[in-house]
Amino acid sequence: MPLVLRTATGAVQSIKFRAKIGKLWLHGKGHFSMESTKFIPRARLVDRDQFLMDCARGKSVLHIGMGGCIDDDAVTTAYVSGDLKRSFHGKLSRVARSLDGVDINPKSIEAMRRAVPGNYAVCDVTSPDLASEFGDKRFQVVVFGDVIEHLDNFRTALQNLCSVLEEDGILIVSTVNAYSLDAILKMLVRYESVNPEHTVYFSYATLRRLFEMNHLEIVDFKFYTTKHIERFGSLTFWLSYRLSSLLVSVFPQYAMGLVAVVRPSAGSG
Repeated sequence: MPLVLRTATGAVQSIKFRAKIGKLWLHGKGHFSMESTKFIPRARLVDRDQFLMDCARGKSVLHIGMGGCIDDDAVTTAYVSGDLKRSFHGKLSRVARSLDGVDINPKSIEAMRRAVPGNYAVCDVTSPDLASEFGDKRFQVVVFGDVIEHLDNFRTALQNLCSVLEEDGILIVSTVNAYSLDAILKMLVRYESVNPEHTVYFSYATLRRLFEMNHLEIVDFKFYTTKHIERFGSLTFWLSYRLSSLLVSVFPQYAMGLVAVVRPSAGSG
């Protein structure tokens, strides 16, 4: 067989083989199958704090979880000893039309009340008393930032937060990404990069399923990162940070976290 013909035949066979692999992934069974419904949407990479502030700008806002830890008093002490006016809650106070805050940690609430005057409540987001803390007051935006992964009763928390929304209000939920590049790379050396108070990992699919089960619809979805690190402890840290930042800018699905804007589904009551 002439060389050109053999080359052409080989190319055709290669294309057919790749097509078979594609069909196996999309329509096959077992570990190597890929269902078309499981592809996540293309979503923009955003700075978490800036995105949340843009959503809250000029609105009546309830901020859930303002900092500190329940099981680590040293972390809480370090947090409340800082400049809380520069905290995320402090930033929210400068863009929101009105701002209320809720935290389960009384030490955090006491310190925040001194630094950023406003309306605050010490309350568990899963408590039936949450709505009564605000009487008839309702909010255009509820910011539920990186709190849901600390809970064990998601349904009650989501129901409580929806109960304090205005009719057209939105709930913004952010959480760490189960597929973050940082976590994946550290797992290569058997290191689980997780906050000791976290109870669960979320991905886009599992978060979407949780919302569906609680009659919530996603109206906007983003992957998030946080402000750039300015000081590095070592050259290795600097190199790994730069490399991961570059990769995440191209493949945002490996970003640090997820942020979803949701509202009660039509007819959910």
